[in-house]
Amino acid sequence: MTNAPESMTLKHWLLLVCGTLLYALVCLQRVAVPGAVFDELQSAWALSSAQTAALGSVFLYLYAFLQPVSGPLLDRFGGARMIFWSVICFCAGSLLFAVAPTLPLLYAARALTGIGSGAMYLSLAKLLDRYFPRHFSMMLGALLFIGYGGGAGVGLVSRCAALHSWRIAFGGIAGIATVLAFCYVLCYCRI
Repeated sequence: MTNAPESMTLKHWLLLVCGTLLYALVCLQRVAVPGAVFDELQSAWALSSAQTAALGSVFLYLYAFLQPVSGPLLDRFGGARMIFWSVICFCAGSLLFAVAPTLPLLYAARALTGIGSGAMYLSLAKLLDRYFPRHFSMMLGALLFIGYGGGAGVGLVSRCAALHSWRIAFGGIAGIATVLAFCYVLCYCRI
């Protein structure tokens, strides 16, 4: 495979599309907890405000910690492989968060989701640099536009949580993430 975009197969495009949509879900997860469902989480678990805010902090601390760590890992393993492991952690954490029966598991789910999210952006940027060396800036802009657009879904999460429950809202996010992850892993294994 060369670096020219013309040599990219459908599998390469699907890899990028699935990765970009997963990054949008990462951005949604980053802002949705505790923001969009603060009241629902607080009342469902009888949490203090500090305990509820800690659910977001656990995610963000691990997300931020993995930003500088992911650089050397990307150099060693490559973008596609890093996304592979990231989406597995992200989906496992997302699924666990939606069904966690205990508060410690709820925190562990947020931690796992944060770990899975930490390397996603840099991994996608590395893939874009590899596939589009001459159009990297434009493609990175598209990635950021779509990815940060995921945060706009916080209104839908809030509405779904109010109408049904926060578990259904986050179960839906986890389900979408799992389908995208399955497509990503399928394409990754065939390239």
